[in-house]
Amino acid sequence: GGSTPALRGHQGPGAGRRWFKADMRVPFASGRTRLSSVRAVWGGHRLFLQGAPDSVLAVSSYLRTPSGDVPLTPEMHRSFEAEVDARAAQGFRILAYAVRPFEHTPQDWQEAERELILLGWVAQVDPVRPTVPDAVAAAHAAGVRTFVLTGDSSKTALPVADAVGLPPGGPPPALRG
Repeated sequence: GGSTPALRGHQGPGAGRRWFKADMRVPFASGRTRLSSVRAVWGGHRLFLQGAPDSVLAVSSYLRTPSGDVPLTPEMHRSFEAEVDARAAQGFRILAYAVRPFEHTPQDWQEAERELILLGWVAQVDPVRPTVPDAVAAAHAAGVRTFVLTGDSSKTALPVADAVGLPPGGPPPALRG
């Protein structure tokens, strides 16, 4: 846990400039499964957000469509979650993206990270290297206990663990924390 940082000048390269002239970010962190970036663009300011689909969906109120932005309905939420879950169950890593325009500089991240416009999601494949299943089998044969540690969702990690032979005899427990 912790407090939400304020939108103010950062202490990295270019310190002393106003925050929106540089890329101001709140990075991924434990318990925070999204990255936010605010920039001065297109005659205003934009917050760009990417991260775990559930995290992005939780702060999104609208969906960008070809005919304009529409309010996200409970049915849209369920459809989005079902599509993401189906891809994750196939071992795809999923990132969702959202944006929010501002006329003026937002004062803090809690203000900025709400009522976003969901742009969509991307499914990425990170294939298992061909040598990994044999290496896992050799480790097991030598009595080495193996675990899956991932920043991905357990829905994504389970098919990958299965593909490499972890653990023999059944799926690993999913721990969050």
